[in-house]
Amino acid sequence: MFPLTAAVLWTGLEYLQTYLFTGFPWELAGYSQYQVLSVIQIARITGVYGVSFIVVLVNATLATTLIAAREGWPWKPPIRALAVTCLLCIAVVGYGWSAIAHTQRLESQTPPVRVAVVQGNMEQGMKWSPSQLQSTLDKYVILTRSTLSARPQFVVFPETAMTFFMENPIYRVYATQVRAFVEEIGVPLLTGALGYDPQDKTRIYNSAYLLVPRQGITAQYSKIHLVPFGEYLPLSFLFFWLRGLTMDVGVLTPGETLTVMPVPGADIRVGSVICYESIFPDLVRRFVDGGANVLVVMTNDAWFGDSSAPMQHFSMAVFRAVENGVPVIRAANTGVSGYISATGRMSGLTPLMAATSTIGEVYPGRDVSTFYTRYGDVFPILCVIGGLIAVIGGQRRRGGA
Repeated sequence: MFPLTAAVLWTGLEYLQTYLFTGFPWELAGYSQYQVLSVIQIARITGVYGVSFIVVLVNATLATTLIAAREGWPWKPPIRALAVTCLLCIAVVGYGWSAIAHTQRLESQTPPVRVAVVQGNMEQGMKWSPSQLQSTLDKYVILTRSTLSARPQFVVFPETAMTFFMENPIYRVYATQVRAFVEEIGVPLLTGALGYDPQDKTRIYNSAYLLVPRQGITAQYSKIHLVPFGEYLPLSFLFFWLRGLTMDVGVLTPGETLTVMPVPGADIRVGSVICYESIFPDLVRRFVDGGANVLVVMTNDAWFGDSSAPMQHFSMAVFRAVENGVPVIRAANTGVSGYISATGRMSGLTPLMAATSTIGEVYPGRDVSTFYTRYGDVFPILCVIGGLIAVIGGQRRRGGA
């Protein structure tokens, strides 16, 4: 049955795309459905790959039917394919409604956490200028103060909002201001900043720091999956010549540990995903499997400018919430920032290219893992196996003919 074979092959290829050559699973077919909540709940079992499977199956079935009709039904109408596709879609939507209702019941029994997200809108060309350090810090302080009347329990800044080394004595004057501000407002702050290894200062990290009143820095997570050719140079022994052509190839070191951060006062356990990492379902899943009941995606999408790419990036965070049954807080330098519930419902979205802040409530995930959180990419791996069987079987049939 062509539609089923097409769906299996497509899904298997998307899975390979996620990992081959460091992986780049940007805008898989399933992401097109990020606003159709009843359909995407199946991602709790299959990950985004299951939604891609449905999208391709439906389109392949429609294509097969329309081609047959246009040619005057030269063969038996694809009744079986239509029936299987319709039944599967009914089952997926039925499961989706049930999952949404169940999650909403759990949320009604869970105290919400009020979170402030600050979007600095720092221009990429100016962001890293040493002359902008103080003005950048001042801007984030002012924007944060504008949220305090709503009494947030947790404040989140974007990726590298603080463009200095948080623990390097050279930048003590700025780090001290951040700590003093946290003491003043009495609210935990999660911010992106640069990190480094004091024992080996050549090891520079893209990090997230949690600062807590009266405790200082209580946790640090350093980005594990770096952007190739942006944050590091893969196969540098082959591509060393690229450094002579551009200054934009980073020299960052990947982190090694998935850190789950308990946030005092808010009573949540945060997994802080940094930018590019949010497009990798299995990496994000491991934060929740490790105990996180809230995900934060901090990012700097200024690279994309005023284009469709920031919203594409946001749509992938919707799936990370649904796959793991936990809310996502998204803080982006230039947008889109906002909140995503465990069912994928979006709220508090900010406009692009605006310096602003937003306040929203999230309901921490209960200690009940989804199938995807527990077992990961079972479905797409089965599709890879099924695709190989289909290809080998097709080759043998052609050889026999």
